[in-house]
Amino acid sequence: MIPDGREFQIGRLKVNTFSIADWASWLVIPSWDIILDIGQCITPMLSVSRLFISSLQEEHYQGIAMYLAHKALTKKIPQIYLPARNVEILKAFIKALPNTGRSGLSYKITGLEDGDEVILDNRKVMKVFETTQSANALGCIIAEPKRKLKKEYLNLTTAEINESIGEKKDIFEVNAKPLLAYIPEATPRLFDAHPEFLQSETLITGCRSYDTIGTASKTEEPQILAIAEKLEAFQGKYLVFNHVPAKYTSCDIYAFLLPRLPEIQRQKLSVIPYRDTRAIEGACNLSSRPERLSFDAAQEMLSVSEWQIVEYPGYFGYKKAKLTNYYAEKYGEYQIAWEVNKHLLYRQSALQLYENAYYQYLKNNPELTDWLVNTAADIYDTAPGNVESGIDYNIQDELSPNHLHDIAIRRCLVRMDKWFKGKHYLEVRSLKSEGYVLNPGIVPFHKPELIHQPEWESNWIIPGSIESFWQSNKVIIIPHKEGTFL
Repeated sequence: MIPDGREFQIGRLKVNTFSIADWASWLVIPSWDIILDIGQCITPMLSVSRLFISSLQEEHYQGIAMYLAHKALTKKIPQIYLPARNVEILKAFIKALPNTGRSGLSYKITGLEDGDEVILDNRKVMKVFETTQSANALGCIIAEPKRKLKKEYLNLTTAEINESIGEKKDIFEVNAKPLLAYIPEATPRLFDAHPEFLQSETLITGCRSYDTIGTASKTEEPQILAIAEKLEAFQGKYLVFNHVPAKYTSCDIYAFLLPRLPEIQRQKLSVIPYRDTRAIEGACNLSSRPERLSFDAAQEMLSVSEWQIVEYPGYFGYKKAKLTNYYAEKYGEYQIAWEVNKHLLYRQSALQLYENAYYQYLKNNPELTDWLVNTAADIYDTAPGNVESGIDYNIQDELSPNHLHDIAIRRCLVRMDKWFKGKHYLEVRSLKSEGYVLNPGIVPFHKPELIHQPEWESNWIIPGSIESFWQSNKVIIIPHKEGTFL
């Protein structure tokens, strides 16, 4: 169990979450001031004032006692939403808590039924839906209302619009943009009844009934396949599974889910944390070695007489999209290149140096290379869906950090005539990951004399490493103008 949960990124949304069916489940969204289920009370919940409980299964509400006790101490009144038929049961439970009278426990409970809406703030509304699982439960969609003029008023001037508003005319229509859908347990019938779940930017759904890992059951196997069929129509960006069956928390459920999902949805997949490490054996090998590897070893350069360096921007990470827009607004015409020995290299040429560093490292450390191919079924950086990039550096998620070293390592194995033989996906990123030894922030760059000085500084990048080369030598360039060289 992870007592304080785990920070988790869903697109640009930072959450704290943990979920094991029959044990505990929660999702805290501090920036939206809401908790979705409260299987345990953890520190990030204490400043949040709204709580949605999808059902009175124990793993969804057992943290409420500590949560309410803390609210009593801080004299804050939380708002609790749950299925209407469960309101009196929850009130009786809270009343039975020890010392509730003495602590001055205050709270507001709102019972909700299928189709009810709750205004969370002026930018978000929550609508709830009955699910089709056996327990009394609600799913919800948190949406952002979007107001636009009705067709017959599109030609109004600003003054006329303001005048019409003053006269309280109904000139706007409101459409809700679904941001996040939360379903404690999905069934094919639920998606048939509420196709709006498939239109949300983020879809989070439980997978406790997908109980076939390693023991394919004729009666249960169609469940995930039937869900996968419905997910063909998912239009959003992020597909998140939670409520992993408790008896399968030692397995890598990514490896179970990925091949069963529609190919178009695999890159979107993540699973809410359910253990301390994802690198545990128990799933089949899903990765096959590419037949051929194409790359151009020649260093293609940009002309220094036509382009000039204006910035050394360093690491982009999750700010990639924001920074790309920022530089476009700041400079207009610009490119990202890599400065090496006073030459400007295109990305592909710089990547060849990046990849060659890994190649030298793996060749010089055969024991490590053997361990890698015998342990992993494949490798990933930011998310298991990274494996879909294979050996193509250009297959990247627009909103997530670029993942390059997993691709570089795959390409090196092909060059060495080796491939993965293991039984689980292996993370090569965080300090606690099984593959951290291959993190580009610690693997040495094979030509340290080419790294721009001073090197880019970060607490996870060791000087002289591959990542140091990549970030230190990265430059923003614009068309050359006389007299403005840095």
